[in-house]
Amino acid sequence: MIGWRLWGLLAIAIAIGAGVQQLRIVGRDADIVRLKLEWQSEKTTLAEGKATAERQAREAETALSNKERELKTTIANNAQEKSDEQKAHQNRLAAANAVNRGLQRQLDAITAAYHRDAADSDSTPSANQPPAGEAVKLLANLLGRCEERSVERASFADAAYAAGIACQQDYEAARAATVP
Repeated sequence: MIGWRLWGLLAIAIAIGAGVQQLRIVGRDADIVRLKLEWQSEKTTLAEGKATAERQAREAETALSNKERELKTTIANNAQEKSDEQKAHQNRLAAANAVNRGLQRQLDAITAAYHRDAADSDSTPSANQPPAGEAVKLLANLLGRCEERSVERASFADAAYAAGIACQQDYEAARAATVP
């Protein structure tokens, strides 16, 4: 009798051990399923984050490209305005030079007329005074040289002013394009 009871207890112990083992396996399977779901959720979250980051990068690149295009357009427009201003300045300078040449011809005519009148007159200058014709020549020469220098300086000043304005406009356009 002890044999079959021992066998019965042994069978019950094996059944209890198998039941406990089965519970452990079910618990592990549940953990594996839970971990797989968490992993899948994490993968989905990472994929969404990646898609969002790529979209934001494309938007930033597009915005940067648009700003660059605006900057190039502004600089091109400023360059065209500068070119137009330079052409207008050249036209004004040509007109001023034409007026100057006319004035120079008038001065030459007056000087020539003075010399003719001085040659025709019989009056002689006093010993202490230089001849008046020499004074007219000197004044005409000084006026011509003064005019030439002032044209050179005005041309330089106008070119420097135009370059400064163009530089300032380019700087302001670049600054406006980079300020968010």
